[in-house]
Amino acid sequence: MIKKEKGKKRIANEINEDPGAVFYNPVQEFNRDISIAVIREHIKVTNEERAAKGKEERDITILEALAATGLRSVRYMKEIDKVEKIVCNDWDPVAVELMNKNLEHNGVPAEKYETFAQDAVHLMNKMRADKRLFDVIDLDPYGTAIPFLESAIGALRNGGLLAVTFTDMAVLCARRPHVCAYKYGSAPLPNRYCHEFALRMVLNMINQMANRHGRIIEPVLSLTVDFYLRLFIRVRESPIRCHRSILKSSHVYQCQDCESHWFQPMGREVPYQPKSQRDLGKKYKSQGKKRDNKASKDDNDEAQEETNQIEEVNDKDEEAKQGEATEQTRITQARVAVPSKCKVCDGILVIGGPIWN
Repeated sequence: MIKKEKGKKRIANEINEDPGAVFYNPVQEFNRDISIAVIREHIKVTNEERAAKGKEERDITILEALAATGLRSVRYMKEIDKVEKIVCNDWDPVAVELMNKNLEHNGVPAEKYETFAQDAVHLMNKMRADKRLFDVIDLDPYGTAIPFLESAIGALRNGGLLAVTFTDMAVLCARRPHVCAYKYGSAPLPNRYCHEFALRMVLNMINQMANRHGRIIEPVLSLTVDFYLRLFIRVRESPIRCHRSILKSSHVYQCQDCESHWFQPMGREVPYQPKSQRDLGKKYKSQGKKRDNKASKDDNDEAQEETNQIEEVNDKDEEAKQGEATEQTRITQARVAVPSKCKVCDGILVIGGPIWN
């Protein structure tokens, strides 16, 4: 929190020689409050995970790629324990100058922070190239965060936390569906639940971006507040689990008149028997017919041996499929499961999405 003298409120720009030169938004105070709470919990959870694996606890590193005055970074350093270092960046040199003043003025040790005046995408790509990955990356832009997401996902540690804000609600809430389609890859729907729909479109887009890096997302907290979305997402490396992402994506068919809606998944899991099992099963049945009139011990031993072979193949197939699908299932295209018109009022259906389901 920015320091203030007793009985006097101090704003972020007050120590700047040119007040107002750098954008400061006090309305985002709740955004900063909830971010601190989530990062504290993230540190607790990740250290519990490390302890379960027999590893020691460690402090985290944070990157605020669009730091402006540095107010959020100051609060992170003053209000969150176990922060090893924070990297603050803004491409406006005036903002970076004020950022340094704020960090120094609030008593943040110089070895605990680094500041940069670079393009955020370039900085995150450079950090990734230098193998310098972060536990938390915070993106709080004015408008959409799309230009920064790919780089942020790549610069996170395995299991790291992505905190991201979107303020372009006019685009996400169906006022400009054509813009939403080319930016987010989804079509919004005009409805009373448009804000949740917006959250799910964004999650679907971020998941697709993560999949390109062989990563998957785990949404921790997704909020719609006032004029913006705020999402907290863990990103994990798992190329095998990426195969299941198709099961997390659906189109939505909505009635134009009554807003009844139906989900059309992109993929589905179906029962599956590996070819090796089918071949052994046929062999077992064929030989079983020849044994109908023979009950000798040798035949029983042979049957038992074949049964053991089948069980061994089952075990190998299960190991190969681990993480890709549940036992004895496979992932395939989904069948169309929506009506041709509204079942409630016979109205016309319009299509939206895809969204994260």
